[in-house]
Amino acid sequence: MANRLQLETVRRFVDKYRTDLGLEPSRAFLHFVLDKYFLHRGNNLNESEIEESIIDGSGDGGIDAIYIEENPGRNPVVYIFQSKY
Repeated sequence: MANRLQLETVRRFVDKYRTDLGLEPSRAFLHFVLDKYFLHRGNNLNESEIEESIIDGSGDGGIDAIYIEENPGRNPVVYIFQSKY
């Protein structure tokens, strides 16, 4: 379970994304998650790629984002995200 310091760190990041990109908090959180997740995996997505991955809304079946990583000569990898902020 996250401690207060970790939660506050996440909140600060989300506030920065919210302010910089003019997003609602839940969408800013999703931008933060996708940005950091793929950066950690060595695939730095730009804001346009992140925004195109987000499908959050009515009728989304509970899926908030989908990203398909193309791998030449191999099958693509499909990432499905669900978030709550």
